[in-house]
Amino acid sequence: MSDKVTRIGVLSDTHYHNFDEVPSSLLESLKTFDLVIHLGDFVNKDLVEYYKSFNNFYGIAGNHDPQSVKKMLPKTDVIEVNGKRLGLMHGYWFPFFCQDRSLARFRKDKVDAILYGHTHIIRNETAKDILFFNPGSASALWPAPWRTYGVLNVGESLKGEIISIPGESTRSFSKFTDAFVKRNQVLRWVCGAERNPDSSEESGKKKPGSKGK
Repeated sequence: MSDKVTRIGVLSDTHYHNFDEVPSSLLESLKTFDLVIHLGDFVNKDLVEYYKSFNNFYGIAGNHDPQSVKKMLPKTDVIEVNGKRLGLMHGYWFPFFCQDRSLARFRKDKVDAILYGHTHIIRNETAKDILFFNPGSASALWPAPWRTYGVLNVGESLKGEIISIPGESTRSFSKFTDAFVKRNQVLRWVCGAERNPDSSEESGKKKPGSKGK
């Protein structure tokens, strides 16, 4: 059996309108992966073109993407990496119903993992023998308390990790919602428990996190 492991950089809901908004550390990190996946809400066609310059890139169109992006990218996709089938989609709101709807969408595809975004809520856990992996929002859009992306190691097994990027969202809408409710409180309401990144780019220090499949 092969011991090959493919490292995939996974991001979603960047909502960057120009390159000046993209953290330089994120761009540098993406260059180190064997494969890069973006799960939608680029909001900028030029950024899609940039990501497509990577040798191995897969992208999904999100609900906030303009028609120019939606014409370039599918709504869903299924790819195979080292014998593992990965279902790609932007996702559904509310998170309460996301799992069942996602399972229904990929039921015929027999996937080993479902990668999605849209909710801005990180997830890295296995349910019904499928890894559900949400890298959160790379721009920390509400209700995400952090700017995050994901790393998915695909070999004989699947192992995911959520990485936090130093810095906070500067979006005015997020500041408005923050004045009414704390983001961590929203996550506890929605998820039934706290969810935290597994590690940080800044410190490299590991934090407690969910295990992958």
